[in-house]
Amino acid sequence: MPASQDDISRYFIYLYVDQAPFSKIEAAFYSLKWHHDCNPEVNNNPCDSKFLRCLLEGLKRLKAKPVSKKDPVTPDILNKIVFRFGMGSNLMHIRLCAICLTSYAGFLRNDELINIRECDVEFGSSFVRIFLVKSKTDQYREGSWVVIAETDSITCPVKMLKRYMQLGCISGSEKFLFRPVTFFKSKNVHKLRDGKMTYSRCRELFKEALDSVGVDAKKFSLHSLRAGGATAAASVGVPDRLFKKHGRWKSEGSKDGYVKESLDNLLSVSKQLGL
Repeated sequence: MPASQDDISRYFIYLYVDQAPFSKIEAAFYSLKWHHDCNPEVNNNPCDSKFLRCLLEGLKRLKAKPVSKKDPVTPDILNKIVFRFGMGSNLMHIRLCAICLTSYAGFLRNDELINIRECDVEFGSSFVRIFLVKSKTDQYREGSWVVIAETDSITCPVKMLKRYMQLGCISGSEKFLFRPVTFFKSKNVHKLRDGKMTYSRCRELFKEALDSVGVDAKKFSLHSLRAGGATAAASVGVPDRLFKKHGRWKSEGSKDGYVKESLDNLLSVSKQLGL
């Protein structure tokens, strides 16, 4: 050290030929840049050169892979899950249905869902309000309210959430809302225990539920619930202002990335060209 521009570029090419992922090349670039910035003997940081920046951008393009997004969950899939798991009084099954319906209707990320506490839930006469203490786009931790309306269908998220809270004897404490379940064999009953559900456990239960109702689980992820709700809202023309507020999006680009346009909507463009 200090390294020359040529030495660094040859190292990046070596990583590329060695099939290193772009994340490793990028990490090497910023590590070298930081090291040279901290070295008082270096007057001109080689990582500031336009050549290395262009090389890095070129390697990023060469390493780029097409984004493979998971499919959004549809109301039909939720109907199947509720018919399969939500008609009885099994706490584990009702918890699964409440997770799916609340995530779908509230456009919830899994991290938002599993961090909801009992005291964050308030029921109104025909709706539920859920306070999200933190969110991905809430950098200053101001929190936000998500309001979900009650419906008359079996997939009503408000009614299912009420059933889950009643079965789990949830009373509005500081405990997490969605918690692990323990089965007491002697009493033949499920009960909630302390702690909160993990992403991997939620994902496992969701995938198992999809498989059990004849849906290819490989096409879906937990984020498919949020994307499914967003897609359904977009298809019925929910105003952008309410759409962004409900989903806690800060930009148009991030919001639009969640919506999967229907074939009819895509065809409507060319149908209106006067041909």
